[in-house]
Order: sequence, then C-alpha cells, then structure tokens
Amino acid sequence: MNFNVDEDLLLDENMNDVREDEDAEITLDMEWVEILQNRVVETKWDDLRTVKSTIFRVPKHLRDNDPKAYDPVCISLGPYHRHEKRLQAMDNLKWHYLKKFLDLDPNKSLADYLKLMKKLESQARIAYSEDIVDMNSNDFVLMLLLDGCFVLWTIKSWMSKEGELEQVQNPIKSTVWAVSMVARDMLALENQLPFLILECLYDFANFHGRFSISTSLAELTFRFFDAFLDDLEIKMPSNTEAQFHHLLHLVHSCIIPPENQDGGESSTGSRWPLLKNMSSSNLHHYFSLCMKKLHCYGSKGEENDNNFVELIPTATQLMEFGVHLKRKKNAASILDITFKNGNLEIPHLTVDDNTNKIFRNLVAFEQCNEDVNQHFTLYSLAMNCIIDTATDVVLLQDAGIISNNLGDSKEVAKFFNNLGTEVCFNNEGCYLSDVFTRIKNHNGKKYNKWRARLNHDYFSNPWAIVSVFAAIFLFVLTITQTTYTVLAYLHSP
Repeated sequence: MNFNVDEDLLLDENMNDVREDEDAEITLDMEWVEILQNRVVETKWDDLRTVKSTIFRVPKHLRDNDPKAYDPVCISLGPYHRHEKRLQAMDNLKWHYLKKFLDLDPNKSLADYLKLMKKLESQARIAYSEDIVDMNSNDFVLMLLLDGCFVLWTIKSWMSKEGELEQVQNPIKSTVWAVSMVARDMLALENQLPFLILECLYDFANFHGRFSISTSLAELTFRFFDAFLDDLEIKMPSNTEAQFHHLLHLVHSCIIPPENQDGGESSTGSRWPLLKNMSSSNLHHYFSLCMKKLHCYGSKGEENDNNFVELIPTATQLMEFGVHLKRKKNAASILDITFKNGNLEIPHLTVDDNTNKIFRNLVAFEQCNEDVNQHFTLYSLAMNCIIDTATDVVLLQDAGIISNNLGDSKEVAKFFNNLGTEVCFNNEGCYLSDVFTRIKNHNGKKYNKWRARLNHDYFSNPWAIVSVFAAIFLFVLTITQTTYTVLAYLHSP
C-alpha cells in the first residue's frame, strides 16, 4: 500500500511540473522558423515527375545479392555508369558511329541531330528514376546522341557485312565474343536509353530507305537479340505498335507465357490472366512460404501473412510423388511450364553467366515497374521451389531440362535460390496458377501421398532399398518356413 501511495504522490508531482512547463513562455529562433517557412513555400511537386520513370537504379536489396550482374562490362549507355573509367575505352567508337550517321545524309548536319535530341531532352530526363543533376543540358543531349547512334549502328552493322578494314578496326566486330558482350550490356537495367530516342534517330536517319530495312525498329531489335537469347525463345509481340520503354522492356515483352487458357483478361489489365477462376487468397495460400524473405501482396496492396504452405515440392520430392520431370518440346517460351497426367514439362534452359545477368535484370525490371507483367519473377520463384539442392539440379539435368555450363551443380542451385531473394510479387494474374493447382491436386491424392512416404522413408538411398528387400526376403523365408512346418505337422502320422 505504501508503494502505491508513493507512486501516486510522484505522479501528482510530475503533473504539476507539466502544468508549470505549459504556463512557461516558449521561445523559438525566428530566423530558423523563417528558413523553414521559405523551404515549405519553395517546395513544389515536380511537374516532370507526374510521369512515371521507366529506367531505374537496381534497388540495393537486389543488387547486394550479385552486384556484378547489374553492371555493364564493356559499354556505358545512359547516365548511370558514364563516369566509370573501365567503360570509357569504348567512347571513341561512339564518336566513330556518330560520324557514320552524319555521313549518311550531307543535308543533315550535327546541329540537326543535336536539335532533335534537344527537343526530346525533357522526356528523356524523366525516364530516369534519378535526377541527373550533374549533367547540364549540353552534356545530356550529347550523351543521348552518342549512345543512341552507338546502339543503332551496332545493330545495323551486326545485320550487314562490312569491309575487312572495318572488321579489323572495330573492336566489336574484330572478336567473336564482343558482340555478345555488348548485347548483354544493352540489357542491363541501369544501362538503358529511352526507346523514344532510338526511334527518333532511326526515323531521322531514314534507316528504312538507306539500308533496305523493311521492318520497324522494334522488329529489327528483336531479330538482333533473338540471336543471343536462344533458350528464352523470345517472340515478337503481335502488337508491333506497342510502346516500349527501352531495350530491356522490349525483350521482356517478347518473353511471353503460353496462350491464355481462359481467354479473359485480368482485373488489372496488365497481368497474364490465367487466374480467372482462382481467388487471390487461394493463390497466396500456395505461394507464401516458397521463398525466404519473400513478401506477397494482394490486389489491394495489403501484405498477407496467413495460410503459409509450400507451393511446389522440390524435384526430389516430386519424384517421390510419382511426378515425371520432362523437357518441354516446342515450348512457346522459357515460361511455358505445364503439368498434365503426372508429367511436369519444363522448357530447356542453359545456365551460365549470361543466364544469370539476363534473369536478374529482367526480375529487377519487374520489381521496379508495377505496370509490367511479373511472369518472369513468378517463373524464377517456381524454379527456385523445384531446385533446392544440387541433387535437384542433377535430376533436371538427367531429364534434359537444364544444361549446366557453370560446372558445379551447387552453383546452379545457388543461382536459382538467390534469384528470388527479397522479391515481391502481385499474386493477381499468375500465369502458373493452373500448374500450381494441378500439382497440388496430384500430390493430395492418397495413393501419391503413400507413394511419397514410402519412397522417402524406404527408398531414399541404396542402403535403405537393400534393407527393405532384405526384410521382404526374410519375411518370405519366414512365411515359407512356417508353411512347411504347418504342412509337416498336418501330414504327420
């Protein structure tokens, strides 16, 4: 009781102190207040930022998993990596390609090209998520012109045969690996130019008429990257008039999942609509604990933390459930995963350093841009579920699904396991929802459950198999011996 009284007295004293503090006059540094007031008045919503950015810095939580995968190797395009000395060796080639552009038409001068870029400067600046404050107008416009000419002439020269002198002098054309390396750099998220810049240069230089190119820039670019992305099975979208943000966006749009099974459209209009008859909560029920550090958001943006279960078992576990892993023939794209009659068919994929770079930048692009489909993120997550250890990789190799050019199967498993770390996805419009449902239903059948339990407990290793057959053999011997004993007893005199 005394403790409570003392506590009440202390509380009363504190309340009195608070009242005295309230009555005391409070003074502020008015000069400081005026500075803050001016800051408030001067703070304005940047009119340019009413348009969404499309070229992003890779978020730190993604970059930390594999920093080198997001950095260009030999060429800097755009403002983000322009100061890196290791990439400046190619700058002279940019000027060489600019000269080729100027030689196309004597009636179009350097000033004409600069004016064209100047008109597009504002639109180009807002495409980048970071304000390029360290580049004045002239530097930024020149960068757009040089980098744009480099990209277009690289694609053009790849498609046409140039003279022997050009082959020797051009560091891209003189080595077998250089073009492929430049193509990979062109698909780095932080190494993009607005597609609008490329289109305007393409039209202004009249590439159509001068080089007998009858296709649009999008189709020409598609043909270029198709030569370096064999396994992805990219296909030009049927809508060739679509607006692309940049080269990575174009390639992303060319990696399409199988045809919509329902024929409808997703509620967002921007997701692949294979979820028409499946609620978001049910899909999340399949997805929640598949990935470590994975955050799943529903259609309204709420984070869901209930219904945690595994999505797809590993390749090893699928085999225990009687699922047959097969290489998908005539796949529509790398995304074309199907499950039917106990057969999980997955398109072939060669895993090498190139795969790592392309996959990571495609996933990063989906993570940064909420207006694009997330089917590549979902594919990566599904493969991460199927591949947990080197043993799973070996099973996929044996099935002809994976070609391992990394050498160690552990490295392939590590690649897929890390690819989906710290990613978020919207579970509306998941193009793999039908596959998830079919696998869940298959594994849920009693026969397949018992089969999986038997395989896991008794046939998981050679010694276990030997033990089972030894036990069966002893059991049969025991039955036989017992039978003979009983028969001998019955026929005894």
